Amino acid sequence: MMLLENNKRTNQRDETKPLCLAMFCMAFLQGIWWIAIPFIINRLHGSDAQVGNCCALQLGGYIAGCLIARLCLDKLNARITTLSSLVLLLMATIATLLLLYSTPDPVSSAQGIRFLLCLSGLSGLIQAFFWPFVMAWLSTGYEGSQLNRKLGWLNAAWTSGRLISPLIGGILVQYSSTTPISAMILCIVAAFLCVCLAPPPHQQDPLPQPPGSPAPPNDLSTSLAITFRWMALLALVSSSICIALIRSQMGLLFKYELGLSESDFGLVNTFLALATFLIMLFTGKTSAWHYRLGFFVAAHILILLTFIAILAASRLPVFYLLIVVFGGSFGFLFASHLYYVVAGSRNRSARMLLHELGGSTGMFIGSLTGGYLSDSFGRYMPYWFGIAVIGVTCLAQWLIWLAHKPKNHDKAAIPPLKS
Repeated sequence: MMLLENNKRTNQRDETKPLCLAMFCMAFLQGIWWIAIPFIINRLHGSDAQVGNCCALQLGGYIAGCLIARLCLDKLNARITTLSSLVLLLMATIATLLLLYSTPDPVSSAQGIRFLLCLSGLSGLIQAFFWPFVMAWLSTGYEGSQLNRKLGWLNAAWTSGRLISPLIGGILVQYSSTTPISAMILCIVAAFLCVCLAPPPHQQDPLPQPPGSPAPPNDLSTSLAITFRWMALLALVSSSICIALIRSQMGLLFKYELGLSESDFGLVNTFLALATFLIMLFTGKTSAWHYRLGFFVAAHILILLTFIAILAASRLPVFYLLIVVFGGSFGFLFASHLYYVVAGSRNRSARMLLHELGGSTGMFIGSLTGGYLSDSFGRYMPYWFGIAVIGVTCLAQWLIWLAHKPKNHDKAAIPPLKS
């Protein structure tokens, strides 16, 4: 009888497909935006610093939105909040399209750039009421291997949205500055329809357990989990700084230093997204990486080597290899923090907001700093900054590991999860 009740409730909560499709559409939108915006601002006679400022303002708006949303989590319904955010984002994107149509002359576009910066910050604030709420909506009520699989679907959804969107964004922006924005509008409409199809969210309570079954383990009660949570947070921030440097500044390096095209940059970002997607699938299929220090060490070493090699690379095939290594490492560090921060927690919305704050803060720092470094010291300086960030992060994680080194009985407190 209990089994039938559980199966009935599971069928009623089949929100995975529509919400994953909505996340796919939004990730597709972001993939286009990150490729197009450096070239759009450059055509408006903007500087490298203004490219970085535009990316940083969107991320700064996202951070501010997450902080605002955190204050009113208990009062917001996930369905109404996400649908409202999509409507507002649609309005902001249409305003961006109209702005580009109204500033055809690059010589008189200084005011247009200022408006574009403001719209970027506004769109970031609006998206803070979409991503964390959809992520919490999808994962609420699951623990252990079920949680791992749900997060795997979640990560696969948004990373698959980045597979071809950079390539499409590069082709569209090579054609004109307005076609990528038009494509973004279609993505928002599709995401809105997908959220409408999802069943209403449930209360943040775990699914009922059969009689006699042990309670889900509270991973956060052990020193091992606390250690990995802090190490994963540092890894998330530092790797987000690095990916922001690549997304906001590498396109300008490609076109104006190496003589490559916008579509070449889009194709490289497609390889990045493919590597991230495959690693996300891996993390969702198995729990063998949970609480294993070696995975952290390897991911950081690979990112460090990637940035060192970028300083000397000049041929496109080399960048394909480097970006695949970086994308896989970033994907693992992103998925690691997402698991460690929500495992054992009942308040998923608050934990998802913390995860989003960590990632967006790193991307804000990377976008803002990368733009100014490129303008002041040349287009290779942002990658020296990325090397320094990874080095400092590795040192900080080593100190955390030594200070909170888990005991053997802590490891035994967390049973292995079955995939």
